[in-house]
Amino acid sequence: RWVGQGIGLPEQWWGFNRYWLKALPKKTDHVHLHYLHHAWPSATPDMTATCHGITWDIPYDESVRLQIERYPWLLKRLKPLMYFGYTQGEKWLARQGLMKVRKVASVDTALSRFAKKISPEAERKIHFIPNYVDHARFTPAESGAPIDERLKGRRTILFPRMMSFNRGAHLLIPAMETLIQKYPDAILVTVGSGNADRYVREQVARHNLEKNVVFLGHLDHDRDMPKYFQEADV
Repeated sequence: RWVGQGIGLPEQWWGFNRYWLKALPKKTDHVHLHYLHHAWPSATPDMTATCHGITWDIPYDESVRLQIERYPWLLKRLKPLMYFGYTQGEKWLARQGLMKVRKVASVDTALSRFAKKISPEAERKIHFIPNYVDHARFTPAESGAPIDERLKGRRTILFPRMMSFNRGAHLLIPAMETLIQKYPDAILVTVGSGNADRYVREQVARHNLEKNVVFLGHLDHDRDMPKYFQEADV
């Protein structure tokens, strides 16, 4: 695991993918993989999967950069190999997933463009189902008491995403530093967790922004998320 992480290989190569099949009941009606990259090496042709978007088109992987900063004496010379391992590893896992499963639901069209380069059969497996929102539930609320006293009378900015580098979570605190110069009452509310969570929390402590940032962690989508969307100004 340490070696795989050190040279930037995707976690699925050395972690979860090798063990999830053992946790399944012996008699299972259907298996749907939440993440296409989980297909290798254990998926079978009757399974389906979801692709939540590709990541290898990102110019750099922030988590790889942070690993280099953490162990510069060891990893600095391996930087090109780490980036190559990350991008090519992600592509390889996606290709293997397309070859193994029966159907793939994709939230955007980027995967279809990638599949065209593999084969017509791989492209036919993909069904484009875009992300959506329930307008009946996620709608502005009438003025009233805030659901969280920390937000009362504050300019509230909601970040309802995974706390990951791919989602730009590491940019939140530099942005807040600029924003509070003009709006000192602004408060950032983050919902979710991910590989950038620790990094962002360290930034908050380093810049003394504890009064301007709230970490809520995971919230129930149906019960809690509409309330925080309604509470947010941005």
